[in-house]
Amino acid sequence: MPEPMLFYDGNCALCNNFIKIILKLGTKPSFYFAPLAGNTAAQKIPSTYLSPPLDSIVLLYHNQIYTHHKAVFKIIQCLPWPFSVFLLFKVLPNSLLLNLYQWVAKNRFTWQKRLDACPMPPPQFRKQFIFD
Repeated sequence: MPEPMLFYDGNCALCNNFIKIILKLGTKPSFYFAPLAGNTAAQKIPSTYLSPPLDSIVLLYHNQIYTHHKAVFKIIQCLPWPFSVFLLFKVLPNSLLLNLYQWVAKNRFTWQKRLDACPMPPPQFRKQFIFD
């Protein structure tokens, strides 16, 4: 299984837009993507993370699981300059960062409607996606 692997809600427009940004900017190393509702997620993410239903992206990186804001910061570490400057927000308390992440996750379908299906990625990035 390739790593780093980012698991996301395939029906979430916000999640899909975040992935488009990651693909456009590029990361080192390159990320792979799979929906949280797929078989790959069920095989790779321990069930303790998936129940109750997880309202977060999940990053598998160097055999470690990152969720919520910790996953976002790990992704930001892999982005090119000047986007890595967002790591400055890591100085904020973890409880504040978690609450902010959970607020965004709770309201994401208010801001952008739920997608009927996981959109197909552009052809040049399809090898980085696992749909199962």
